[in-house]
Amino acid sequence: MATKVGGTAAARRRAAAVEVAGEATELAAIHAIVVERLTRNVTGDHLREIFGAYGTIKDLDLPMNRQFNTNRGTAYIIYNNTPSAESAIAHMHEAQLDGAIISVSIVLPRRKFSRSPPPPRRAPPIYDRGPPPNSGYGRGPPPPPYGPSGGSRYLLGE
Repeated sequence: MATKVGGTAAARRRAAAVEVAGEATELAAIHAIVVERLTRNVTGDHLREIFGAYGTIKDLDLPMNRQFNTNRGTAYIIYNNTPSAESAIAHMHEAQLDGAIISVSIVLPRRKFSRSPPPPRRAPPIYDRGPPPNSGYGRGPPPPPYGPSGGSRYLLGE
């Protein structure tokens, strides 16, 4: 992939780095496979022994659960060449390993996402402290007194 680059040395270095990074992701995507639905007893040595029959394994990543020291059920294997990866997928997809039917497929390159939009703006609060004016507290003001002397509501003997 040739890129016409002019200008400063820094611009040429950036363009070269992008070009190399693009090729590296294409190569890794072709040679890398993912093995899913593994049982917790499967180790990296088991996978190297089984999947090594289909070609030379360049790298094997078996993420571990640190709390229980077991695998997380997924492994990533990178082969040196594409036919090895394709052969492993063809022979081992939906095969049985340690009593479980595993799923083997190509690792797809990560999609480049655009930046997410900023969160919507909220209107500022109308009242920063306390209740709004004239809203009262609780159930409202006490009732007015009854009668001329402010006596009881139930008049006895009158």
